[in-house]
This record gives sequence, structure tokens and C-alpha cells, in this order.
Amino acid sequence: MLFSISTAIFSVLTGLAKSTPALKEQEVIGQNVFKLFMSRSEAAASKRNITGFFRNGSSYEVERWIKTRKGQRLFLFRNKFVHSGSGKNEIFLICSGTDITEERRAQERLRVLANTDTITGLPNRNAIHDLISDAIDNRGDTQVGVVYLDLDNFKKVNDAYGHMFGDQLLQAVALAILSCLDEEQVAGATWR
Repeated sequence: MLFSISTAIFSVLTGLAKSTPALKEQEVIGQNVFKLFMSRSEAAASKRNITGFFRNGSSYEVERWIKTRKGQRLFLFRNKFVHSGSGKNEIFLICSGTDITEERRAQERLRVLANTDTITGLPNRNAIHDLISDAIDNRGDTQVGVVYLDLDNFKKVNDAYGHMFGDQLLQAVALAILSCLDEEQVAGATWR
């Protein structure tokens, strides 16, 4: 995409930009980029980025939600500026965007998997450590409590009734514990 900095008006729409916006190319050329694709707050943030970009003279990257034919998509935009070769003292911002929606969704799925016990769906050891640290860091004048519940000899349940039954029992115990908690309380699961 190429648009004039002084007017924020599109002059060229290329490649991916032709196929992704919710509007057709002829509806985009000559239109204000900020009004076309962004909310007021996003437009204000983008204008600040561009102003800082010219003040510092260095390229920058930014992630923005953009309305496309596929719905709202998250794009990573890389921006740099060029001077017009027309003899006018006009500066253009060259902006290349990559749809990173699926990448961010995959990252979020991995984050959830890395922090969730696969049997109970509760936060796992990694997440519990983070939750306790956050609670201590943000406690202010309040106290933080940790209650530890050990299911002794649970191996005997698995040996006698099988792992499928043991997993179902663990899920039932997790639900029973969750039903006793207040909104600000958290249960987690860790196995040895």
C-alpha cells in the first residue's frame, strides 16, 4: 500500500492489499486510510506512530485489526517512508502488511496447552507458580493463601480400576473443588 502522509489518501494498492480489504480497489484509491480501516482510537494511535516514525527516521512495526472480506483479521504492518521522485517535496509511507491472525491464534493455543492440566483442565504447575507469584506481587495490604490437597494412594485407584476411571475421578474432584471456590479463588492441578 502507498499513501500520502500529508493527506493519508491511498494512491496505490498492491498485492495482498487488493485481495484482503472489505472494499474493492476502486473504492479504496483516493480514500483516507484512517477512516477506511480503523476505529478513531486506532487511527489516533496510528497517526502517533507515523509522527514518531518521521521524527525518529526509523522504520517500525505495528499490529492492527483490519476489516477484510474474511472478517476482522490481525495484520503485522512494517512501515518505511520514501520521498516522491516527482520533484515535489512529498513523502510517502510504504506499508507492507502480513495477516498474522492464525499465527496469533496458534500461539494462544500453545500458551493455553502449556499452562493447562490435560486431565482436569485446571491450571498446571507452570501456571500455578505464575498465579501465586502474581497474587503475591499484587496483594497490596491483603493476604494470600495457598491450600494444598493431596490425594493419597491414588495409584491404587488407577491400578484397581484403570486410568480412564482414575481420570474421570480426578475430573470429578476438580469440579467439586471448583464448585466451592469464590470468583477470585483458583484451583490448580499438579501430579508427581
